[in-house]
Amino acid sequence: MVIADKFSVSRFWSEVARWDCTIFQYIGELCRYLVAAPTAPAEKAHRLRLACGNGLSANVWRAFAERFGLAQILEFYASTEGNLTLYNVEGKVGAIGRQPPFLAARDAIALARFDFDKEEPQRGPDGFCARCAVDEVGEALGRMGHEASQRFEGYTEPRRREEDPARRLRARRHLDAHRRPDAPRPRGLLLFRRPGRRHVRWKGENVATSEVAAALGRAPGVREAVVYGVAIPTPTARRAWRR
Repeated sequence: MVIADKFSVSRFWSEVARWDCTIFQYIGELCRYLVAAPTAPAEKAHRLRLACGNGLSANVWRAFAERFGLAQILEFYASTEGNLTLYNVEGKVGAIGRQPPFLAARDAIALARFDFDKEEPQRGPDGFCARCAVDEVGEALGRMGHEASQRFEGYTEPRRREEDPARRLRARRHLDAHRRPDAPRPRGLLLFRRPGRRHVRWKGENVATSEVAAALGRAPGVREAVVYGVAIPTPTARRAWRR
């Protein structure tokens, strides 16, 4: 295992070749940086057989695999506050995977309908969250129990710790899917929808647009700031747009 002090776009492929690495663990932003970098002589002189990580968007996925000759990309998804684990072993571009059968019995997940305007799960008259239909976008919920693999101790960062109550669905508000043997489980591949309109994804982290606006508002001469996220195009898309 090789761990560098910091990630360097210019030295990455030469270090991979130097240490004869065969697996690269990524977050999606690292792959985007590498795709956006100029061509380097060492980028094809490697023995990587697998790239494993999460957060790789579909457009970067294809460009990354084709340019650097990656035979296999293993995208996975894991949620601390939701106790979810998904693997895309099929290599389906853009998908975060499916739950392995050997984990489904222990750490069952369910998809709840989500109100994207209110940014909270939708509930029925009985107080429980409404289940998603096939191909419907929703919120993935995992079971929290007393076992070590199911516990969520809470965030250590003060800002995130304040969000803990909002991220936990109590018993009457839960799907009740884990107590019913006949409850439907998501069996197919799952795809990740971007965070809510009030958040943007940057360098592998969810950043609230209100945080960015507050920082800009403290700058001299700024009376009011409005912040929203925009898609970052790949180098190929940028060149086409400039033409």
